[in-house]
Amino acid sequence: FLMAEFLISNVAIIEEFDAGNRGWAMGALGAMATAGGGFALCLYAMAAGNEYGWRILYIIGVIPLGLLTYFRRQLPETRQFHDRPRESYELRLLESEGCERFTIAFTSLWTPLVKLWEEHKARVLLMSAMVGIYGLASHPAAFYQFKFLESERGYTALDIFFLGVFGGLTAVILYAFLGQASDTYGRRPFLITAYCIFFTSCIIFYNVAAEFLIPVAWIVFAGCGFG
Repeated sequence: FLMAEFLISNVAIIEEFDAGNRGWAMGALGAMATAGGGFALCLYAMAAGNEYGWRILYIIGVIPLGLLTYFRRQLPETRQFHDRPRESYELRLLESEGCERFTIAFTSLWTPLVKLWEEHKARVLLMSAMVGIYGLASHPAAFYQFKFLESERGYTALDIFFLGVFGGLTAVILYAFLGQASDTYGRRPFLITAYCIFFTSCIIFYNVAAEFLIPVAWIVFAGCGFG
């Protein structure tokens, strides 16, 4: 659900902002997401002494979900949505043939996907492979990062909180800098650089023996992963 909302936010930015400002807008969106993650770390540190521990965070998380539902309903549609024809020729043809609304809705969803595949097959395959590899490598590492710090490195909830503050600030800075710079120099070089640094810092974070390198590796790992 939350990932769907995040993807819709990205689509809204693409449709609403000009190409020269989209990187900055994506950076601002990521910075706000990182700020929310930092607030969650604050709650995590406070919940450490609670008898329910980290489980209480799921109860607290219901509140912003309710706010998200309200804000989402108040968000206006983009200019591109209003400017484009609401119904294509194919949909009007279906209605004239008496097709049911469910069939029309399904067709309106399926047709753009088929068109995307036919016109950009190579790019779709390449992007899908890239995102798949990134998710396969990054999601398990991100999921167990705090558990690893607690069980293997002896970090307390308060230690993770302070680490998250510095890592979050780094991520916010990277979001703002890389987002705006990508508008000027292009998305590809910054994406490739961030990916290389992210995977390198991830390997160092989980395998380095020197204790002083762990916070540095995690801050870079979190900054590139979030930013």
